[in-house]
Amino acid sequence: MSTIAERINSFNKDRLPEMLPRKMDAMQVSVFGFFRGTCHLFAEDYSSGFSFEDNSRIWICGDLHFENFGTYKDLERKVYFDINDFDEAVLAPVSLELTRLITSFYVAAGQFNLPVSKLSAFTNEFFQSYYRVIKKGKPLNGYKAIRSDMINQLINTVMKRKEQDLLNKYVKPGKNPVFKIIDGHTFPVQPKIIEELKKKVNKWAVKKGLPYNALDITFRIAGTGSLGIRHYVALLQHKGEKKYALLDIKEAIPSCNVPWLTFKQPKWKNQAFRVIQLQKKIQFMPPGLLKTLHFNDTWFYTKFLQPTQDKIDINKPPNKLKMLTDAAADLGEIVASAQLRTCGFKGAGTVQKLQKQVINNKAFKNAIVKYAAAYSKQVSKDYAGFCASMKKQTPLPANKKKKKKMAGSKK
Repeated sequence: MSTIAERINSFNKDRLPEMLPRKMDAMQVSVFGFFRGTCHLFAEDYSSGFSFEDNSRIWICGDLHFENFGTYKDLERKVYFDINDFDEAVLAPVSLELTRLITSFYVAAGQFNLPVSKLSAFTNEFFQSYYRVIKKGKPLNGYKAIRSDMINQLINTVMKRKEQDLLNKYVKPGKNPVFKIIDGHTFPVQPKIIEELKKKVNKWAVKKGLPYNALDITFRIAGTGSLGIRHYVALLQHKGEKKYALLDIKEAIPSCNVPWLTFKQPKWKNQAFRVIQLQKKIQFMPPGLLKTLHFNDTWFYTKFLQPTQDKIDINKPPNKLKMLTDAAADLGEIVASAQLRTCGFKGAGTVQKLQKQVINNKAFKNAIVKYAAAYSKQVSKDYAGFCASMKKQTPLPANKKKKKKMAGSKK
């Protein structure tokens, strides 16, 4: 049987070599970072380990954990809080989504020394809220439904933030503004790729009827699980005004969940189209400029760059468990509403079928919580094994370190 390190290396073998070490480092920082970066392990283990019968079919984000809820702005710059990661979106049993989310809280409880025995308060609050919305059979208005102090603080922070703050972080001002190279956030790109991608973005903008010109391109370092795929940011200038914006351009690859599901997925034009179509279905309101872009035989999806720090972080609040419990009702409503929006879409079951699977089904909930609690221990064990394996790898001597490559360069 393959070791954890071998399973991880096999899954990541096609990632960009200049980015892969960053992913491996990020996964060693904490057990939760490891959990974030190994959705593929969870999908594989769930396929053989979750024994409760679940014949439901619903579109899910595919990688739901508490840090994949966050704030963002739509095209009109209104702020929302919702599920915000759809790279792994897939048609799957509803238990896959719920189990990964509940597991994330058990993993976090261990990392931050929260009393696992008291997490039942959170899970009960989450499920009560989730059941209530599913029973009604109608998704809630994502803009007006938020009640918890934790989430409202995140929303208020983004509402007060000026667009210029984000630009100041990434861009060197001047007559010809260009991106800064910020350790851990941006990475140099080959000049040839910069020019080719700028031209592509400009043609794309004209085709889409967008009033922007691309001035510069940089490689973006963000997330954990997606590290190693092509991920760029374009500096855009509005043609009619002296205003700037940042366009996130991310490669779309097949969901890591697909190999472990026992039924076929509907066909899509391409993987980027899958991501944006499901994001538009699952979210209450999508972010601005959510579109597809084809470059160098690769499909990307685009959106206005969103701040990455405006998400639930239980390491910050002084009373972590209380803050989480307060947010649980909102999270339950968000997840239930997201699932209801996709009912009947491209192979997903009806609202009635979803209700039949989850409503008044204590055994279903108990199976999810039991699996999540047990699997969180497996995550800790796998994390320890992964870190031990990484320590055995011999680092390059200081005088023989490889020359730093620019993103997109050949191996």
